[in-house]
Amino acid sequence: MAEASQPIVTNDLNDIRAVSTAANLSVDLFAHFDDPSTTGLVARFELFASVLGSRVKEVLLFDQAGAGAPLTVQNFLNYVNDGDYVNTFIDRSIPGFVVQGGRFTIDNLANNLANPRNALGIIPTDPPVPNEFSSDRSNLRGTIAMAKPENDPNGATNQWFFNLGDNSANLDNQNGGSTVFGEVLSASDLAVIDAIAAVDIFNGTGLDPAFSNLPLSFSDPRNPVITGDENFVRYSSITVDQRDELTFSISNNTNPGLLNVSIIDEQLVLDYLPDQFGTADITIQATNLLGQVVEDTFSVTVDKNWRGAAAAIPSRAPRPLSASLAFRDPTGSPAGAVATSLSILVRSMAATRLPTSPWAKTRLS
Repeated sequence: MAEASQPIVTNDLNDIRAVSTAANLSVDLFAHFDDPSTTGLVARFELFASVLGSRVKEVLLFDQAGAGAPLTVQNFLNYVNDGDYVNTFIDRSIPGFVVQGGRFTIDNLANNLANPRNALGIIPTDPPVPNEFSSDRSNLRGTIAMAKPENDPNGATNQWFFNLGDNSANLDNQNGGSTVFGEVLSASDLAVIDAIAAVDIFNGTGLDPAFSNLPLSFSDPRNPVITGDENFVRYSSITVDQRDELTFSISNNTNPGLLNVSIIDEQLVLDYLPDQFGTADITIQATNLLGQVVEDTFSVTVDKNWRGAAAAIPSRAPRPLSASLAFRDPTGSPAGAVATSLSILVRSMAATRLPTSPWAKTRLS
């Protein structure tokens, strides 16, 4: 998948020095880690049950200002919250390129077969959203982006498409670039898009001039007869919910006999064991909703007779961001990242805490 979203370390966890009788220390991990593309909004696209099966795909939305596309996500949310995408369907499918929807609805076709246009609706458009294309959010496989009229970079309204392949050479460059505003969460979600792309394609221009590449599904493909809404790749709902953008775990504690380390409600808690002295290296792992990981390691030194106030050992020399990544390197350091110090415990006081464009055949007609 595209993996446009990457977790990062925003502020290094500083090394700590304390005594064994010190009270527990709590550290807010969200003050040290971030996924700069998202705040954790996830869109759920749910298809009606059909010969395709009851299918759901989930999409992580890139709504965070800076690395994300907040205006585009808000535009999408406006349609979702208004219920505009209920009964919308995939109206354009180009193998290896895109599947596109968000402009039309279909409902009660079975009772309007004599005049099927009576069952066809066009989703009203809100004002166009400004283009938020970024090469850091490229049109790669598994991403969702906005469709827009030709020669109008800021003309996107209600139409979106899923990239079936790497379309960056085309869609990152024409018409100001197509704004990517999300990515499927997992391989199983990507499989739903591939299943949609595998549905047979028909010329449906008799219903609407935009339907030259209309995917339609039939229980008997040898006898493709439209009988109702079930022939369309149609969504019963598109909803959005809020999730934690990161989850945290302790990947290593080199000296568990020195202190207990736990994570409670995204707070790192250090509990010094009585009459135990020495040093432990603690590694914290942050995982984003796409399953990508970043780690940071700090040391804790517990002294027996140290009588000074608990304090951070002088900060380590700054290291490049890539050094903290467990599996892959992000592209560049986060904008606005500022090194700050970790609050440290005082002895008796606990610190708190295709040449084809996705809008070419579905222009406003």
